[in-house]
Amino acid sequence: FRLMLIQHLFGRGWRHIGMETGRSVGWRVDRYLETGDTSYLSDMGAEPPSPTDVAIHDKILEFIDGHEDSFHRQLHQISEGRAPDMGRLHYWGYDLDLGVPLAAIRPIQWLLEGHTGSQVHELLSALDRLRGLSTDEQLAQIEVIQSDLSACADILAEGTFGLLRSWLAFLHDSVAAEKRPRANQDRRGNRRWWAQREHFLMQSLDAMVDGLRGDDKLILLGHNVHLSKDAANLHFHPQFSSFWGLRSWLDAWGYRMYFKLAGWPTNMGDSVGAHLHRRSPGQVLSVWMLYGQGSLMTPKGPRTVRLRDDTVESLLAQVGDRFLLPLSDVDPQARTILSCANVRLMEGHYASTDLTAQADAIYFVKDVNAG
Repeated sequence: FRLMLIQHLFGRGWRHIGMETGRSVGWRVDRYLETGDTSYLSDMGAEPPSPTDVAIHDKILEFIDGHEDSFHRQLHQISEGRAPDMGRLHYWGYDLDLGVPLAAIRPIQWLLEGHTGSQVHELLSALDRLRGLSTDEQLAQIEVIQSDLSACADILAEGTFGLLRSWLAFLHDSVAAEKRPRANQDRRGNRRWWAQREHFLMQSLDAMVDGLRGDDKLILLGHNVHLSKDAANLHFHPQFSSFWGLRSWLDAWGYRMYFKLAGWPTNMGDSVGAHLHRRSPGQVLSVWMLYGQGSLMTPKGPRTVRLRDDTVESLLAQVGDRFLLPLSDVDPQARTILSCANVRLMEGHYASTDLTAQADAIYFVKDVNAG
């Protein structure tokens, strides 16, 4: 689906991709798209994910490692197959380097290639010394580097110096994120942290969009929850709706009570998609992918999901196996159903919302396979 969408839009002038992945990953993929050098697809030089993150996300990380390089290689083919007068495809990551916080060292080293002087040498040496330190020691060391950065101002071009400051600030944020509460230790704290992360994503995207030219167009990829245009009305429980039957009522009540006792928010609150929709009204097109049944990759491995008759996916599955459904011009009966829809989001969990307010189109796939 991603490649089909990108190939279609790239041929019509959409040359920038923003992916819900670490900024350093985005930098590596963009360098690969520019140079064709496959060594950029390797995260060489980055420390492996922390044991805590491996314990929680082992299967997800393994799945990503096994699939993303193929995706990136096909992006390169799309970019290289462009017309002679077209610019290449550009790739950005708008997330923190979660789990691999020192991955930003590599783009900083590349940025300073060819620059000499004791100040640059000391900065690079200080970055090398971050490996093996505790998180608190790394943060303290980065803060020292940032405070001494003015010594490099006279020997670097203004644009290079600005990028260096930006990368060091990002490195600090990624290392600080290692102190976040993990879901298997403090689920309430983890929920609060993920809400804070959403605001980081917004700031990161603002910087990305501000750097585009007036006629540039951006393809933004991420989970549906991040691409929601009305996040405050995206609820993490089923609808209290007679249309979806008694099961939906009972599940909705159970979810609400559980969230209340756990002290968790019952809705998304805010999102990247809602932020961009406010920033550029009428210029944001959101496409959600919904699925019916099959297997999903979760932190504990593949999970089987089945069609449930109290979700909108069960109705979409009766229409076809795979299709794109624009939501701007659906008939009144369909709009009534879509406006109070139960859907499945990440890892098969329930959510409910007015789909016509969240997205401009739905891409539905009846059968999915995480193999």
